[in-house]
Amino acid sequence: MHSDGLPWDFYATWDTSKIKESQRVLLLLFPDPFLERMLLYRKQENVTALNDYQVLAGYELNPDWPSNNLELLNLFAQNEAFLIISGESLSPATFDSLLALEPENVSKPCVFSFVGNSEHFKKLKSRGFDSYEVKTARFWEGAQLLGVCCEYFSMSLSHEVEAFLLGALTFDTAVFFNALNLIRLFATSGQSPSLSDVKAIVTPQKFDFFELGKSYGKKDLKAFYRSLSNSFYDFEALVEFFRFMGGHLLKIYDPSYMDKKNRPSKYDKEIIHYSKIWKKEEIIRDIKLFSSLQCMAKEKNELLYLKLNDLTIWT
Repeated sequence: MHSDGLPWDFYATWDTSKIKESQRVLLLLFPDPFLERMLLYRKQENVTALNDYQVLAGYELNPDWPSNNLELLNLFAQNEAFLIISGESLSPATFDSLLALEPENVSKPCVFSFVGNSEHFKKLKSRGFDSYEVKTARFWEGAQLLGVCCEYFSMSLSHEVEAFLLGALTFDTAVFFNALNLIRLFATSGQSPSLSDVKAIVTPQKFDFFELGKSYGKKDLKAFYRSLSNSFYDFEALVEFFRFMGGHLLKIYDPSYMDKKNRPSKYDKEIIHYSKIWKKEEIIRDIKLFSSLQCMAKEKNELLYLKLNDLTIWT
């Protein structure tokens, strides 16, 4: 059986004892290694979280390991549960041995953990092993992702500190993880970190999609492009931003999507206002522009920064 969910869904339901009692293989796929660690260990200080398991890395297993430790009729298999991390590092021969196992012949609980776009995970899943994929959080779900990181570090944040971090940090698990780890190390022990302490520790590093979208919607294009060209954001962030802008302009082009809403949000009301400022042909022109800029960002084309600088000058 295959299931999936977002990181906070997995955090709420993951239970090592249930897996051990089930006497089966479970495949787990995480978006990145930081979520893998946080969601498996659950608490930074909880070094005994996985005591029920013998933890091994994929590269430590030889080709005989799957049959010697997991199969039903093997008299030499030990009575224990396994957690295999870095499943991508399984040798080709070991992976082939694992792939040859019949799911119904497995009698030992074993969790295989994979990260990213793992072909190993996909092939084992197709063999009928139970699997769970932790989905990547969407950029508007930053508060929930930050909440998972806070749970891991047993850290409570005030609303003002949370708002500052979400506004200051690039939407990325590693960035959230490292920022909270710094706060944990330098903030006063046992207390919720103050906003002044956090500002002294964390350097702002992101641009606000919605604020820039607001500048563009108001046709303040020179300020819009100046912000982009002056900041030199990384290509991954620009890919996400240009994707956001494409959707943003489509909503301005046709704001009828909100007819289904009982109560338009503040953002929806801004969209209605922008739709009265922009001409349809202008929106179509700029949707094509952002699609082109997104392609350049995906290709990591250094000319993108010159293009943004030109747009600042000539807009």
